[in-house]
Amino acid sequence: MDWELMVTAAGILAYFIALFLQWGRLRPSFTRRSTLKTDLEILRILKELGHPSTENVRKYVDDAIANIYVSREPPKRLWVHDWTLFVTGFAFTLGFSAWTWYLVRDGFSGWAIVTGFFAFTGVIWIAVSLSEPTVETSQGRKSPKTVRHKMPMKIALVSPYDFAYPGGVVNHISELERHFTQMGHEVKVIAPASRAINTFGDRFIPIGKPRPIPSSGSIIRVTISLRLASSIKEVLQREKFDIIHLHEPFMPMLCSAILRFSDSINIGTFHAGDGKPDYNWGKPISTWMIRRRLHKLDGRIAVSKPAMNFASKYVPGYFNIIPNGVDIEHFSPNASPIEAFCDGKQNILFVGRLEHRKGLNHLLKAYLKVKQEMLNSRLIIVGPGTMLRKKYEKWVKRNRLADVIFVGFVSYDELPRYYKTADVFCAPTTGRESFGIVLLEAMAVGRPVVVSNIDSYASVVTHGKEGLLVPPKDSQALAQTLLTVLGDEALQQRLGDSGRKTAEQYSWNRIAQRVFDYYLEVLSNLERKEFARRQSIGMQPNSST
Repeated sequence: MDWELMVTAAGILAYFIALFLQWGRLRPSFTRRSTLKTDLEILRILKELGHPSTENVRKYVDDAIANIYVSREPPKRLWVHDWTLFVTGFAFTLGFSAWTWYLVRDGFSGWAIVTGFFAFTGVIWIAVSLSEPTVETSQGRKSPKTVRHKMPMKIALVSPYDFAYPGGVVNHISELERHFTQMGHEVKVIAPASRAINTFGDRFIPIGKPRPIPSSGSIIRVTISLRLASSIKEVLQREKFDIIHLHEPFMPMLCSAILRFSDSINIGTFHAGDGKPDYNWGKPISTWMIRRRLHKLDGRIAVSKPAMNFASKYVPGYFNIIPNGVDIEHFSPNASPIEAFCDGKQNILFVGRLEHRKGLNHLLKAYLKVKQEMLNSRLIIVGPGTMLRKKYEKWVKRNRLADVIFVGFVSYDELPRYYKTADVFCAPTTGRESFGIVLLEAMAVGRPVVVSNIDSYASVVTHGKEGLLVPPKDSQALAQTLLTVLGDEALQQRLGDSGRKTAEQYSWNRIAQRVFDYYLEVLSNLERKEFARRQSIGMQPNSST
C-alpha cells in the first residue's frame, strides 16, 4: 500500500535526522582530536630537529590538551537532549512495534522486517537516553588543573542518610567537617534532611527528602527521589569542589547520583559491615550501575576490615582502612555522672537504637540472672526506639525485673555523663556492625566494656585488655561476664585505664588528619599518572605538577 511506504519512509527520514543531529554534536570533537594529533606529530619532528619554535608549539599543545582532552568543566554529553532521544525512541518502539505486529498477522514480509528493525532501534534510543554518555579519551578524565595541590581545599562531605537523625555516619561526617574547617579548608555537607539543620549555617546543603526503609533489622532514612539531577548539577556547578567525599558512594539515590555527575576528585568511605539490602539490591540494575560508575571513584576508604571485606565483594580495588574516631575531649573521664544514679548501686549501661540486631533482648535475659545474684545492680538503657521499647517494657514487667531504666534518646552533650555513671558498659550486638563507635565512647570515658565477640568489635577491643568479649546471643555467658566485672573493682579500673589509652589512638584529630593525608595521596597518584601520560606523548610536564 502507498500509505505503508509513506509511514516507513517517514520513519527512515526521522532516523537519519536523529543520526545527523548526533553527528553534528560529535564532529567538532573528532575534528579537534585530529588537529591535536597533527600538532603532536609536528612537535615531535621539531624536537628531533632542535628547532627553536619547539617551545611555542609545546605551549600550544599544552593548552589544547588542557582545554580539549581533559577539561576541568564537566564533560559535555554527546546527545542534543536526553528527553528528545527518549521521546523519539519511545515513539519508534511503540509505533513500529504495532505496525510490525499488524503486518506479521498476514505472514512475514519485507515491510515487516524493516518496521521490526526500526522498533528495535527505538529500544536502543531509549537505552542510550537513560545512560551516561560522556566524552572519554584514552588520555584520562582528570586534567592537570583538577589534580593540582591547592591549599586550602574546597571539600564536600556527602551523606546518603537523614542528617537530622542521629547515627554513626552522620556523627562521622560532622566530626570530619569540624576538623577540616579547623584546618582551614572550606567544607560543605550535602545530605537529605527531614527538618532544618541549623548547626552548620550555610555549610549545609540539603538535597532530597529522606524516607524510612527497613534494612538489616534497622531503619535507614534515605532519599529515593528520581528527580535529584537538576539540584545536584546546580550545586556542583556553583561550588566547584576540589574533593567530593561520598559516604557509602553507591547508596541510592543521593550519593550515587552525585558520583555520576561529579567531575571532581571522588573519595568513597564504606561503613557497612554486612546486611540486607546489600549491593545486590535491585540487581541487575544495581550491579550495572556500580560497574558504570566505579571508574569515577578515585579513592576508597573502609572503616574496618569487616567493612572492607563486605564492600570488596562488589567494589574491587584497593581500600585504605581508616577507622571511625572519637572526640576524646568530649568523652572524658572528667565528665560528671548522673546524680540520680549515684546511690551505691552497680550500673550496667546500654547505648544504642532499640533494634533487634543490637541484642538488648539478650542483655535483658542476662540481667535477669545478674539481678538474682547482685541485688544492688541496675540496668540503664539509653537510645531511641518506640516499637521494640514497648515489647521490652512488657517483658520486664512480666518477669518482675526491677531497676531497669528506659531513658530514651539522650543528647550528644549529655551522653558522656551516662558513660561516667556506668560501672560497666555492655554492647550485646548480634552482628551486622562494621565498627562500634559506642565502644570507643565508653572507653574514652574510662569505662570497662563487655561486648559481643564479633569481628567489628574484636577489631577495637582486645579480650582482657580494654574489656571482655562474650559469644553473641549467649545470655548465660553474658550474665557471668557482667558479674565478674561488677564484682572486681581492680579489674574495672585496669580495663578502664587501658580503654582510655586505646581510645586516644582513635581521637578525631588523628583520624581527620589520616583522612586528609589520604586525599593528598590520591592527588599525588593522579599527578604521577598525569606526568607519565604527558611523557608518553612526548610533552614536558606542567610546571604546576
